[in-house]
Amino acid sequence: MDNDGTRSSIAYPGNNRDSDWTIEEVTDFNQDQVPDILWRNTNENKNELWLMNSGGTRSSIAYPGKNPDSNWAIEVVTDFNQDQIPDILWRNSGSGKNQIWLMDNDGTRSSIAYPGNNRDSDWTIEEVTDFNQDQVPDILWRNTNENKNELWLMNSGGTRSSIAYPGKNPDSNWAIEVVTDFNQDQVPDILWRNSTEGKNWIWLMDNDGTRSSIAYPGNNRDSDWTIEEVTDFNKDQVPDILWRNTNENKNELWLMNSGGTRSSIAYPGKNPDSNWAIEEVTDFNQDQIPDILWRNSTEGKNAIWLMDNDGTRDSIAYPGNSHSNWEVITDDFNLV
Repeated sequence: MDNDGTRSSIAYPGNNRDSDWTIEEVTDFNQDQVPDILWRNTNENKNELWLMNSGGTRSSIAYPGKNPDSNWAIEVVTDFNQDQIPDILWRNSGSGKNQIWLMDNDGTRSSIAYPGNNRDSDWTIEEVTDFNQDQVPDILWRNTNENKNELWLMNSGGTRSSIAYPGKNPDSNWAIEVVTDFNQDQVPDILWRNSTEGKNWIWLMDNDGTRSSIAYPGNNRDSDWTIEEVTDFNKDQVPDILWRNTNENKNELWLMNSGGTRSSIAYPGKNPDSNWAIEEVTDFNQDQIPDILWRNSTEGKNAIWLMDNDGTRDSIAYPGNSHSNWEVITDDFNLV
């Protein structure tokens, strides 16, 4: 892409063999500053890592290892042992087992760490990020049947140090929408949404994995509204909340105060119809303001809303159309 939201050229990294293969993650595995592509074949329990050249072509293929069976799924890819190389957290929800593949920078597996087993398949991983400011990612778990939450505070190396309990929810209608720092204390907070009642609240967290307080950013009108993205749209270092109503083709942007309360609402614009969906929110034109990539998979059309820093749309760029069978993945593959 060019920095005006238009397509510069097309690169062809190579074809995978068939539809059994899916892309699990795109990130730099070999420390060359170029995103690589992690593939997974659940039918054959195989994994491949395409190490990429700058420019979008494939350099080589690495084989990090196989899994015992298809019950294992990749939950997250992040650096668990502080060597600047992404590692792979696997989860077997049937048996409740978890393991972390600690990776070398050639795309192969160095060793396996065992952070501990959770009790049963009622527990799901909601987020993996550093909650206690030790530079090691921690694991946030959620049990919707019992409305319980657990936070595994991790050691460097992929083992569990301790368990923190941030609190329970009133009922299973509450779901975690995003985990990010809403009050600028460098500790991730938890945005919850009750789509049935249209309620929202933010758990402001302490750095020991416990809840400090609850902020109420405001209620949305009904369950037709969904949260599409949470990021800073107005350059005040506070995450804002982008909402979408597909029934009415409306969009709202809640500009937030530090502390989890809503400052104001901006209206970036409407869409022609409900066939348009938000695929990605990122800065396409290098003005430090997130832009919105829309995709109409029915017609194969794409559009980028280039945004101003007040939450309104500045202009629309058209990067080109693609067939409805194609899916969108964005990253900087050419270091430009």
